[in-house]
Amino acid sequence: MKKVKIKRFRILSVALMEGALMGFLGVIIVLLVSIIGGIHGGLMAPVGSSSLFDFGIIGIIILPIMFFLLGFLLGGCTTYFYNLIAGWIGGIEIEITE
Repeated sequence: MKKVKIKRFRILSVALMEGALMGFLGVIIVLLVSIIGGIHGGLMAPVGSSSLFDFGIIGIIILPIMFFLLGFLLGGCTTYFYNLIAGWIGGIEIEITE
């Protein structure tokens, strides 16, 4: 096994990956909550209650974008601080096999 130390990450690369992952998570959350809201709304329609989970089309579009932006921002900040601290104490050491 070969030991390798990660001393630095490209900030934009990590920020884009984190943003994409969070955006995808936002899509999944919106779909799940919309399905639950649809079921809830269908069950409560005879009672006259509105759904607590009613996002509307704007929410379905905005939430994944907000997740992406938050992931991008936090991924970039985390990577910046990792690079800063890794310069002082080394970095993360991993073992790889060929």
